[in-house]
Amino acid sequence: MAPDPSGKGQEANGSIYMNESLPLVESQQKFPPAGSAINILFNKVEPVKVQIRDLGVELTTEATWSKPITYLKNITSKSTNQPPKELLRFVSADFQPSLIAIIGSSGSGKTTLLDALSDRLTGRAHINQGIALFNGRPGVDNIEHAYVTQQDILLPSLTVRETLRYAADLRLPLSIARERHAIVEDVIAELGLQKCADTRIGNSQNRGCSGGEKRRVSIGVQLLANPSMLCLDEPTTGLDAASAFHLATTLRRISRKGRVVVMTIHQPRPEIWSLFDNVIVLAEGGPVYSGPTIESLPWFELNGFEKPPFINPADFIIDTAAIDYRGSKLEEESRARVNALKSAWHVETQRRFPPLSRTECSLHVPPTRKKGSRHMSQFRQVRILTNRTVKVTYRDPLGMTALVTEAILMGLAVGYMFYDLGRDEAGIRSRQGPPEPQKALPANENITSQRPIAKIRSVSVELQQFMLTLSTKTLRTIRTGPTERSILKPINAKFEPGVLNVVLGPSGSGKSSLLNAIARRLRDSIGTKYQQHGRITFNGMEPSRLAMESICSYVHQDGELLLPAMTVRETLRYAAALRLPRSMSVTERQQRADDLLLKMGLNNCADTLIGSESFRGISGGEKRRVSLAIQILRDPQVILVDEPTSGLDAFTANSIVQVLQDLAEEGRTIIMAIHQPRSDLFAYFGNILLLSQVGSPVYFGPAKDMTDYLAAI
Repeated sequence: MAPDPSGKGQEANGSIYMNESLPLVESQQKFPPAGSAINILFNKVEPVKVQIRDLGVELTTEATWSKPITYLKNITSKSTNQPPKELLRFVSADFQPSLIAIIGSSGSGKTTLLDALSDRLTGRAHINQGIALFNGRPGVDNIEHAYVTQQDILLPSLTVRETLRYAADLRLPLSIARERHAIVEDVIAELGLQKCADTRIGNSQNRGCSGGEKRRVSIGVQLLANPSMLCLDEPTTGLDAASAFHLATTLRRISRKGRVVVMTIHQPRPEIWSLFDNVIVLAEGGPVYSGPTIESLPWFELNGFEKPPFINPADFIIDTAAIDYRGSKLEEESRARVNALKSAWHVETQRRFPPLSRTECSLHVPPTRKKGSRHMSQFRQVRILTNRTVKVTYRDPLGMTALVTEAILMGLAVGYMFYDLGRDEAGIRSRQGPPEPQKALPANENITSQRPIAKIRSVSVELQQFMLTLSTKTLRTIRTGPTERSILKPINAKFEPGVLNVVLGPSGSGKSSLLNAIARRLRDSIGTKYQQHGRITFNGMEPSRLAMESICSYVHQDGELLLPAMTVRETLRYAAALRLPRSMSVTERQQRADDLLLKMGLNNCADTLIGSESFRGISGGEKRRVSLAIQILRDPQVILVDEPTSGLDAFTANSIVQVLQDLAEEGRTIIMAIHQPRSDLFAYFGNILLLSQVGSPVYFGPAKDMTDYLAAI
């Protein structure tokens, strides 16, 4: 979309300029005064136009105070200036109010682009070139915008309506105090939350809303601010196919109200793909396509890549734009293909997105933003948060009792230790403690290293029926609380080695509960108790807990606790040193770790830090592969995997399933729960256990017979 020639644009060095021909935005006046129409949230949206030209993001590598090792590297290296790492380069796009998807393989820069647009880059990552204009002005703070993170940060003891009402009290200006509840009801209706409006959010201990409902509540909290641009980081990750489609339909409906909705997404199904108006395809930080969704496949066909029939368009595009690191030859071929696509799109970019006109405004000019009634008084914030805390505490009597009891017991213990100390020399020394803190260290070490281990080993969960060829005759998991509820109905299944065993079902069907029961990970707490009926056997026997630990590995949905300051190679090598037997030499252990780097497609990021929220590292998909590699290190006979493809792009998900299939063909028993498997993954599935919403088995048997069975019902 060509800019107005009277506007302003960008220098070659990447400075940002204002386009005065576009309307300016009054960022504070987003709601009409009290007494106006009630249905204002979805009818009164400030229009926004987003223009991106040659946007680039880099990660500096200079020495920092938080990483002393970088100073040593600078001293020992010949050059003190290390080149920065490019995360994004030459990204151009134009957005009108619509639904935009950012797709690409793992580590391609999807979240980086979303963070750059939302001004959420942290650590040493920063925009080093290009321009991003919002209604002709630099800086997203010139418009109302909102960002929905991948994690749902919600209070489990509040209901959906209460969560939105407290958010409205904190976010909405005082001028519309009378309309707040009406606005909340508008959000509930728009997001389809009427049925669960009075249901508590819930958590792993107390059931409440489903994963899809929680995700919509998180979106609703951000919609309360009436944003003109809504950014979402992988909103469908962890949701089943039906919930993901419902959420995508909701986002499309929101965009039709005049909002720019930008989302990163992994593995969009064909029905979700058809909802996108525009798409940006990234490969190693560079775009290979940016434009209308309906024109994406013709563009790839023009460059010699035609989609085969019966293939999901999104999967085809992501696979075509992905680099395969599982072998040097595969990497060379795929890199040549991706470089050709990048070069072709770079030429096309000059035609589709001409440079904006120039001005003298600098890239780092701070955006102007008026101060108004949006800022709430501190007294009002304290009052609202206090009211919320009282309600949350009242609904968690067990936690409140534990907190009070802990304070009383600690007070009594400390008081008893120092009660009636003598005034002689011994009493004085008792008051002062040891003259050197180091004298207290050995005792502290024993306490911290022994007690947690004892607690873990004292947990006893009754599991009955599992085998190396897993055979589950009648498994019924019941959670007792205020009311007893059945999580899993009686299941008869036999998971065999040598094939990929898959557990399918919608959110809340009990897939993870079944895996946890098999792995003996269901633990009673003060407030919850699990009762299990039936048997789980391994080769007809019930192994001891120690035997279970030696033959079974569990890959959790949220991944392992990875140290952010370690590189991928270091993480695997340390894990190999701890997990592999002593009979293997150090060289053999390191070779085992390096072989897994290649097998899991992690060669490209082997020397990259894991990273965290405070500083950037590898992508979420790469972290998932590292977590899986750690569990594969010790070569277990049984591998239980909870949502291994959740949060991964189509290409990476396919490679993960191929790795699991290869492991199964070596004689292992692989059982995995999975959400939204792409159609071509069914060719890898051996046996499928399909669960209904209430945890009842709908089908168990060979994957190839499932569709015929369901069609005959």
